[in-house]
Order: sequence, then structure tokens, then C-alpha cells
Amino acid sequence: MLITEVRAWTLNLPLEREIYIGNLRIRERDYVFVEIETDNGLKGHGFGFARGGNVSDCVTANLRPLLVGQDATLTEKLWEEMYLQTRYLGRKGMMMRAISAVDIALWDLKGQKTGLPLWKLLGGMSRKVPAYAAGGYYREGEGLRELREEYARYRDAGFRGVKMKVGAASFAEDLKRIETARETIGRDIRLMVDFNGVLVSSKQALRMAEELKPYEIYFIEEPFLMDNLEAMREFRAASSIPVAIGEDESGRWAFKELLAQKTLDILRHDATLVGGISEWIKVGHLGLAHQIPLYPHWFPEVHIHLAAAMPGCLGVEIIPPETGIMNFHKLVLQPVAQKDGYALAPEEPGLGIRWDWGAIEAAKQKG
Repeated sequence: MLITEVRAWTLNLPLEREIYIGNLRIRERDYVFVEIETDNGLKGHGFGFARGGNVSDCVTANLRPLLVGQDATLTEKLWEEMYLQTRYLGRKGMMMRAISAVDIALWDLKGQKTGLPLWKLLGGMSRKVPAYAAGGYYREGEGLRELREEYARYRDAGFRGVKMKVGAASFAEDLKRIETARETIGRDIRLMVDFNGVLVSSKQALRMAEELKPYEIYFIEEPFLMDNLEAMREFRAASSIPVAIGEDESGRWAFKELLAQKTLDILRHDATLVGGISEWIKVGHLGLAHQIPLYPHWFPEVHIHLAAAMPGCLGVEIIPPETGIMNFHKLVLQPVAQKDGYALAPEEPGLGIRWDWGAIEAAKQKG
């Protein structure tokens, strides 16, 4: 199965209303979208956040020449070639996002060729994975009443856990929001908080963690930026609340260091950034060897397969479309299936995604 063409585009999808994440204001979502075509007529697709970068150009200019004419099933060989040939340009950032999207497309092809859904191809653990909701984003004009209504929907939908954004308001205000969420969902549903890296010192984080104790927080996510490993290590060592990090880090070597320095309790790596499915699996096994549970970051269209393939996965993260927080669902014709608090991995070959090609064409960045 030889690669005959590699295409990549940037897809821009405006949000209906802007949102706040930590200290970031977001008005649109932009994604890199990759298509790899082979000589037997199969096409594999990969994707990820562009985050304002021209990731699609990295694919076409730097990776395409390394791929055309190669055997698409040799995912390890192609990953090594892409990584080594672009190491002076990347190792992280846009180039690793580009490698990740290509690798996801290659695994999609491999699944199609074998006739197996990705999660079975990777080993297969359980088709049913606990479904967690991510929400509680800040939006102007919305207060505790809207927050209560939002978390009541998550409760009634049967989610096994829910997450909330914090850090963009005063901590006193965030405590009220957390209290509202906990009162709404009850004590049987896990509640997590995500700071998106806005805190600066372990002492500051520890003071906050002490005040969070009454709300039975399951984990605190990304209290600091990934570069502040000293604060992360100090906080994790002293906090009674588990720490979850990893969505902004790339490559097995970075995660080897994070684990060696004992900076985390829950591993949150993302296949669209860590280096694709090939690298996600390596990092996942590294975490399991350290007895660290896995909880992949968003993009349930790919992470449902990884969570269903691996032991030690806490669940898969889903952002319901009606929240307006994400809009990737506009590009697909069917969401990840859910039943009784669980997400269900697809049974179709590869990623099992049916794309809305009209929506994709409309979203392509022009120029």
C-alpha cells in the first residue's frame, strides 16, 4: 500500500460566542486536516488543532516529500523518518502537530486495510469507556444560573465525571462556581478543575488546593505551564489532590522526564500533539510502567480508540456540541456514541469517522 499523495489544509470554524480559557480569549477554532491517498484507492485522515500556526504547510513542505512513494503500513519507519529529518525545525510545536496529524492518518489507513477498528488493531481492552464531560468555560453575560443549568445537563446525561475551567476569574469567584457545580452534580460524579497553566508558584497552588478540599476534587489539571517543572514537582509532592498534566507536551523523552521528576498523578497526553498514535502508545506504556493512569485529552474521535485499546484509562473526554465550546463536530456526520455514561468505540475500520465533506470544503482556509 504505497502513498501516492499527501494533502493538508487549515480549517477555520468561528465560534458563535467567544470563550475564555485561563488567560486566553478564543473567537474561533482552527484545525489542521490531513489526507493521505494510496495506490489501492484508500484514503486516511488525520487532524489536530492548528492553534494559529500554519501546520498544514509543515505537512506539505516538510513531510510530504518524505512520504510519497513509501509503504503506508510502516508507521514506525515513517515516524522516525519524519522526526529525524525535521528535528532542526521542530521536535515540538507546529512540526510535531504536523507529524501527529500525518501519523493519525497513517493509522486510519492501516485500520482500513486490515478491516479492523483502530482500538482492536492496537490490542483492544474494552469497547466501553467511561465518558467525562468538559465544560464550565467562561463567557460574558453568564453566571451561576447558567453554570447550574449546564452541569445539570451533564448530570442528567449520565456523565461519569465533569471538568470545569478555572483561573480566569478571582479565586473567590471560582470557588462559588465550583460549589455550584458540586451541588448540582452531587457527590457520586467526579469533579475536576483545569487551571490551563495560569498559576505561578507551588505555594499559591497549595493555598488554593486547601480551599478546594470540601468539594472532593478528583484532580487538578495543569496548574502551571509545562515549563515550570519545579513548581509542578513541589505542588504534586505536597498536594492531597492528584495532579493531571500532559496535553501540551510532545515526545516520549519529555514524558520520561516528567515521570522521573514525579510531577504528575494522571497522564493527559494528546495524540494530536504528542506525536500521533504511534507516540501516544509509547508514552501510555511509559505511564503504565510507572503505575500512572491515563486520561487522554479531548478529540474523542481519535482518543476513544486509544482509551478502548489500553488498560489503565480513566475515561474519554467529551465536550457536548450544544455548549458551543468546540465546533469540530460540525465536520463529522456522527458523534462518538454514548450509552449509560459510557462512550462506545466504533466498529468500522480505521478511525470509523464519516466526514461531512461539504462542511470541510466550506471551512478550508482560502489563500
